[in-house]
Amino acid sequence: MKAGAVLLGLMLSACSGETVQDTGPLIGLSWLSEYDTVKGSLGDYNLIRERENTDTAQKMLDYSGVSLFGQPCDVTLCFTESGLIGLNYHDVEKAQSYSEWYSTLENAYGLPTEAGSGMASWYDDPLGKNTAVYLFNLEEGVQVSYYVTADSPDRRYKKEKRQNPIMTPELRTPVMPVAVDVQPSDTGHSEAGATQEAAAVSVTETRPQNIPDVPVTEAVAESAEGAAVKNTTVSAAVGEENTETKKSETETAAEQASTAVEQTETADRKKEFMLNGLTFYGSPADEQQKLQDYRKRSEYRIEEAGQPWELIHEYGSLKYLGIRCDGILCYTSLGLVGINYFDSNPKHFSDWKERLTEIYGSPDESQRDYTAWTYSPIGEGTEIYIFLLEDGVQISFFADDTGSELAK
Repeated sequence: MKAGAVLLGLMLSACSGETVQDTGPLIGLSWLSEYDTVKGSLGDYNLIRERENTDTAQKMLDYSGVSLFGQPCDVTLCFTESGLIGLNYHDVEKAQSYSEWYSTLENAYGLPTEAGSGMASWYDDPLGKNTAVYLFNLEEGVQVSYYVTADSPDRRYKKEKRQNPIMTPELRTPVMPVAVDVQPSDTGHSEAGATQEAAAVSVTETRPQNIPDVPVTEAVAESAEGAAVKNTTVSAAVGEENTETKKSETETAAEQASTAVEQTETADRKKEFMLNGLTFYGSPADEQQKLQDYRKRSEYRIEEAGQPWELIHEYGSLKYLGIRCDGILCYTSLGLVGINYFDSNPKHFSDWKERLTEIYGSPDESQRDYTAWTYSPIGEGTEIYIFLLEDGVQISFFADDTGSELAK
């Protein structure tokens, strides 16, 4: 019930001046409809071409003579084996500027979840459950994309061992920066600066930093010092014949002290994912208080009949093992059962695998796109996953949620 990720993807087509009646973003279609069914139902539109993207296992249908919010555009329909998963509208005729499209979408769907320079996205189910809208200011015009996001890390955090194919936008021309004045909403929608800062730090910080040094405990220090003094005294009393023996004992005591320190460091590193003392099964009120110095982007509840209901808290600009990440806490009726970190750089996957292997030992399962520790690595019933996503890396720590209250 918690989990990994799919964002979107497609090739785009050009706009034409020809326009037809505006039938809404889905142009009368249904999500996940089959390729042949959709093609057969769009006979009144001008089919420009059919094509395939073998790299992403997608099929595309490019049409002209379509309009979005009254503006003429071409549209590209994107299909995977699941069916219709995306529609890309491309305004290369520049019927509206990026700012005008931004205002149009804001009027229709509210403030964006994320907004940057020349890009914006709406994740709050704008076109049905588990859907998103994306806006791009391209060199050749403006693109508006609608996608299903059933496995998006912005909405779901399931501990699945395999991920669906990850789709990302394929843009024909570069994104062009555009300044749009965006005020964060009361629900904590992310600010462009925070998003850009997180991405920049994720790219540059490829190794853990600022991990606190763990001092030798007083008991360990006294033990080592006492052993050294005792050994020196005994050695002087019994003569030179015992010097080597006592020296060996002293070295052994020092080694034991060093081992104790290393064990303490490892134990602390195992708990480092519990930022500011987070505790599994803690209540939302208690755990939220521990993160009061961090900006909570959003809070929402997920309810699916027959599944445990979930309360999700999303945070921006947290740090785990020295890397700046987004953070997501998942609660059920039992309390906190999931702690997730999201690093926006997918190239860090092997680095994360190496770091966590140093801390938790060899994983129980490892594939090209995920690694898992499933035999209670951080307590009875716990699991750890690293997922390689197209847009980053997700590191997830889960507690056993058996017995959680089910949604009706």
